[in-house]
Amino acid sequence: MKELSSYPPLQRKLLIAAVKLLKVGGVLVYSTCTFTSSENEGQISWLLGEFPNIQLESQGKFHLNKESDRCSQFPGCTLSNEQLSLLQSFHPAFIPPTASCMLSPNIDTIGFFIAKLRKFR
Repeated sequence: MKELSSYPPLQRKLLIAAVKLLKVGGVLVYSTCTFTSSENEGQISWLLGEFPNIQLESQGKFHLNKESDRCSQFPGCTLSNEQLSLLQSFHPAFIPPTASCMLSPNIDTIGFFIAKLRKFR
């Protein structure tokens, strides 16, 4: 557990560095292979609060599973329902049986999270 709790501070340092290097109009994709809200929605909530010149963007039509209630599991998460709708997260157990074989439930992961952000000033 100690190792897991060390990831969010490291992720924040990486996000700070990425935002500073990002040009105006540039895109930052934040992606994890975990299902913990502190490393996912919690980080995006923090990032948007710290950097008002960053905004979430739609990722297109490829959405496997949206879990708009996950933000409530992270104290201090301030993402709106609109912002939550721009995030993608899924757990392999929730992949629909009609998904392509590339997304088979036999994949070796605990989950995925993806956020697309743009620096607008």
